[in-house]
Parts: sequence; structure tokens; C-alpha cells
Amino acid sequence: MAMFPALERIAAPANRHAVGTLYGAATLTDLEAPARIEGGVRIEQVNCSGDEGTVDLDCPPGEDDDPRWDLGERAGALEFEAFGVWARDECGLVGSDEDEAERAIQRLRITEERLVSRRFADTLLERAESGDGGALGDVLADVEELLGETGMTGVIHASRRLLPEGVKNGWVKRGSNGRLESPGGHTWAFGTGYRALGGAIVATGPVTIFRTPVETVPSVDHRQNRRGALAEREVLPTYECVAVSYSVGGA
Repeated sequence: MAMFPALERIAAPANRHAVGTLYGAATLTDLEAPARIEGGVRIEQVNCSGDEGTVDLDCPPGEDDDPRWDLGERAGALEFEAFGVWARDECGLVGSDEDEAERAIQRLRITEERLVSRRFADTLLERAESGDGGALGDVLADVEELLGETGMTGVIHASRRLLPEGVKNGWVKRGSNGRLESPGGHTWAFGTGYRALGGAIVATGPVTIFRTPVETVPSVDHRQNRRGALAEREVLPTYECVAVSYSVGGA
């Protein structure tokens, strides 16, 4: 019986899973080269800086007890550090230089969000203030109140392990543009790399992610008769205004 070699086929490039992820909840800002974010980014807070309040209509302007002229301190700038994400692929020396470069770019396209959210989870846990813990429903009530006071659509960061309970109880619903929303209309970010959050939920203001263009670097190992390519870019995720962490009991 004749034996034939296996047919060589290339799998179809898959799309990145984007439902309810960090990238789906954030504003992605792709910078043109040279991006110059190696030194980090200072976010001047314009959406939650300054003062506000109410005043009695019989209060003459300029009086000492007029709260409108009692200037407080502005919210300080928030600083964030950039980091690099990379992926690589390799093959034999026979073939096209573009083949492994395209594969490395595809690999980075699929894994980038997981790598970024894994690093961002550590940032959130390190910098967030501590809120009261409790059952998921009680914690979510506190989160809705906190984010509601900002006057903006915030982001609720959580491990994907909390997703089934949230959907079952109607606390996670499909919103516009494929985003997952809370009952109050805030955006869930069930980061694919958020396992480190465990049972914690972190509520933040709006999230913006800055990215440099993807660069590819070829490499050749003649001793092993192999050629490869590395795809990489710099990424810097940020948030504004608030960051409060809540521990969900039983998660």
C-alpha cells in the first residue's frame, strides 16, 4: 500500500475575541511613528478636575461664604508607564521573508489584548483604592453609585469567571457596538488576561490605550537552518478620575 506524505495547509487567520474585553471597553489610540511613549504618559484630568455645587439664589456674588469662589485644588495628573508586547514565528530557510512576518503579526494580533490586560490588571490592583466587599450584586450597587457620581461612562474591570453570574442575574447585558454593559450603562471589561483580579472588581473612569505601530524584525539561525520574525509594539493603557477595587465574596 502506497504511503503519501501529509498535505501541507495553512490555517485561516482568526479574528481576535473582542466581546466584553478590555480593548472593547477602551478607546484605542494608534499613534503614528515616531510615537515617543517610552517615557510614559501624564494624563491631565479635564473630566474630573475642578469644583461644582449648588448655591442659594439669595447669596450675593463675591460674598465670603459664596462657595463658587472658594477655589480648591485641581486633580493631579495621572502617570502611566509604557511597555512592549511581542510575538514571533519561525520556519525553515526555504520560503518567503514575508511569510513568517505575517504569521508573527497575526500572532500578536490575537494575543496582544491578553498580554496588555494581564499587565494592566497588576496596575489596577496596585493603584486602586479599596472599597467595601460583598456579594456581586451589593458590590455592583456600590460601583453604580461611584461611577454615577463621575457623570461619565466608566469601566468595570473583572475576571471572566464573574461573567456567568453577571449574565444570569441580568447585571451584564449586551449593549451598543458589541460592548457589555452594567444596568446603569457602564462598560464591563472582562479582560482575557484579568485572571489576576480573581474575585475583585475594579471600577475606573474612561480607559484609553495608546499604541505605537507594529514593527517586525527578521532573524536567521544558519546552524539550525531556521528563519524567524518578531512582531512588536509599545502599549500604554490609562484610566481617568477614579480607580476603586471591591472584593466579591464567594468568587
